[in-house]
Amino acid sequence: SEDITLAILPSPDGKAHLSVAKAIGLQPRQVADPRVSDIGVTGAAMPLLLLAFALKQAPAGALILVIGYGDGADAFLFRATGAGVQ
Repeated sequence: SEDITLAILPSPDGKAHLSVAKAIGLQPRQVADPRVSDIGVTGAAMPLLLLAFALKQAPAGALILVIGYGDGADAFLFRATGAGVQ
């Protein structure tokens, strides 16, 4: 988990994601702000929306963990190229 640059964990209340991060061995500095205060809870789109925000600022080589849940759960690990989002 030390290799993860940024973890994207959707949060329905802006706080629950920190408990998940701790449970999987991540430090708070590795966890993306779920942006609930400015974009709200976007449901199934939330992990991908947060990924787009992260990719705009991610340096080349950054490892980004994206976890989504709902009717099941998915986790993806991306390596940023530094090209950003156009």
